[in-house]
Amino acid sequence: MDHSHESTDSVTRRRGWILPTAVSSLLLVTGIAAWSMQQPPSPVLDTVAEQQPAIGSAESAPTPSHPKVSTEVGGKIGSTDRMVGTWVCNDMFRRRIHVRADGTASMNVKLDFIASLLYGSEMDLELTWTADGDSLVYAAVSGEPKHNVDRLLSDFGRQQVYDVVEFDGDRMLLELTSDKSRHDWRREEP
Repeated sequence: MDHSHESTDSVTRRRGWILPTAVSSLLLVTGIAAWSMQQPPSPVLDTVAEQQPAIGSAESAPTPSHPKVSTEVGGKIGSTDRMVGTWVCNDMFRRRIHVRADGTASMNVKLDFIASLLYGSEMDLELTWTADGDSLVYAAVSGEPKHNVDRLLSDFGRQQVYDVVEFDGDRMLLELTSDKSRHDWRREEP
């Protein structure tokens, strides 16, 4: 009795699942990548259009974690006191931010399925903010879970700069300067 043929068949059967599984996985990853490339850039923490200064250069000096907040905003916002409170934005991702008068803010971000594959389904960020003229700038200081936040910041940068399109105290329509995407924030009632 020749068992070599039988053992070859069983090995072939066991190995037979590898190629279809690999091809299926490759197609899935390629499909996700293609779909992601068709989506607008992530509004979570997009980089500013300007280059980041080199580490160690005079321009890269650390900024204080609680910058002075401009009270001379003018134009669309008026007084930065009107920014203070809790705001929610439900566009591609659900973001809830609590803005404090001292120039700090806390943001909770819930990501969609595709983004969650890279960054996790939810994260909490600590930010600083400044308002000047018709611009609003958020800069990430820290966040949890740390490894997901670090990856996000590495991919998209620490800072977002917005033009304030509309502001009425209960609604804030912001346009990201880097890609002109608009984000509609609504004040959350306490």
